[in-house]
Amino acid sequence: MARKNSLRLPYYEYREGWFLVTVNTHRRRPTLGRLRAGELEPSRLGDHAAEAWAFTLSGRPLIVERAFQLMPNHFHGVVGLQGDAGTLGQFVNTLKGRATRNARAAGALATLESLWHRGYHARWLPDEGAVRRAVAYVENNPKRR
Repeated sequence: MARKNSLRLPYYEYREGWFLVTVNTHRRRPTLGRLRAGELEPSRLGDHAAEAWAFTLSGRPLIVERAFQLMPNHFHGVVGLQGDAGTLGQFVNTLKGRATRNARAAGALATLESLWHRGYHARWLPDEGAVRRAVAYVENNPKRR
């Protein structure tokens, strides 16, 4: 099966800079938790996603987190990549893979069931003002739903 066109800018390497990342669940199902009074109560799958995010950042001082927020059918994160941190795609693929493997090992996800939608959305944040606005958006996301 041929892959669809990439969502990434063809001329940008996604190796350094600040990014707002959004990863959706498969078929946008609300499997990561539920909102109550403006806060997310994570499900078992949501716990695996949050753990994978934290683990993927740990021991990688060249990847800096400014914000992270689970939502019922997606999550947002604001991260900065510096130097030889690798690409944003490598970071996202690592955390999606870890969350899926751990969820399957814990029996929270069937062997052939998908947890994530293909790919991810990323927006390059060109300056500190854009980073601050993205952080505010991520932190306030549950309150707007």
